[in-house]
Amino acid sequence: MESAYTTQAGGATNNGAIPLAGSAAKGTGDTQTPPLFNLTPRRILIEAPHMLVWEMITAVGQGQLPGSESTARLVERKSDTVLIAEFVTRSGDKTYTTLEEMTLYPPDRITYSHLNGPLPYVWEEIKLRPDGANHTLLLYKGEFRTKSVLGYLLGPLYIRPRFDKLVLEHLGEIKRAAEARAQRSIKYRAQ
Repeated sequence: MESAYTTQAGGATNNGAIPLAGSAAKGTGDTQTPPLFNLTPRRILIEAPHMLVWEMITAVGQGQLPGSESTARLVERKSDTVLIAEFVTRSGDKTYTTLEEMTLYPPDRITYSHLNGPLPYVWEEIKLRPDGANHTLLLYKGEFRTKSVLGYLLGPLYIRPRFDKLVLEHLGEIKRAAEARAQRSIKYRAQ
């Protein structure tokens, strides 16, 4: 059986920055676009049915995951598939607050676009795949941009390791909560 926490190869080159077109022309006064960094893709095997995991991830503002200090609050429901949510994430002595647009592609894909937060651009995606009887494979990928060209150094050395750690903590919380709920669930236990 595959480990519950495995990592795919990121495929990024050198420091993981994706080169962008439009770098500054010398003497024009233009500034260089800060680099784009890939977060570490994740594959998490969850011993719970696919639809249970989907329900838990998309239930924004309907309670906290057991054992988590992080919270999610539904700010606006733009449609059945587009939600605006505020996430407050705690990790160690740090607290990060983000406003995110969640786009739901039922029953197996969710994207998150950060509208406000500590980084000017973040995009994340979660895909869910049934994996045998009562198992779900959660696939995660994401990317971010820093606020300045200085982020070219800070991105891979400081920001990406912290962001990757937060993602792994959060996915672990989802895994533990979904597996615990699957054990208690009458609805999903028989599937």
